[in-house]
Amino acid sequence: MQIVAPGVVAPSDMIMTFSRKFWVAPTEHAWRKTTNKNLAHLRRMVKLRDVTPLAAPVAQAIVNGGRWIARCPADGCWGGEYVDPHIPLFFCCSCCNSQFGMQVLKVGFPENWEEIERTLLRRPYAKNRHWSPGTTLDEIEDENLTHRVTEA
Repeated sequence: MQIVAPGVVAPSDMIMTFSRKFWVAPTEHAWRKTTNKNLAHLRRMVKLRDVTPLAAPVAQAIVNGGRWIARCPADGCWGGEYVDPHIPLFFCCSCCNSQFGMQVLKVGFPENWEEIERTLLRRPYAKNRHWSPGTTLDEIEDENLTHRVTEA
């Protein structure tokens, strides 16, 4: 670990520490606990029944380790939250969407998200289930064939 100044760590070391610390996907219990905590925070910040998300910017959804996640589109915020295709709303618990007037944002899901999920779920381990915008369904299926993933 490289010390740049007293109490300051080099950015490359922070990235390595971050990735080592958070690489393991959470268990379902931990995921539910975190999600419930985030939803409770969201309910305190906004009234869910009266939510009208901002049209722009859109938080883009990705699949990481078998989970739908959206990263915060705010400048300088590295926040990311679990998202659900059935409720395409995003509220960053790191910055509270402060650059957007604390308003809820829309989440951009691909039109064929169900097919993407179905194809990724054929992979036996959640740590191998990844998708990002620009990756086609054919590419995912080719990866499955390359790694000998069979039909479920």
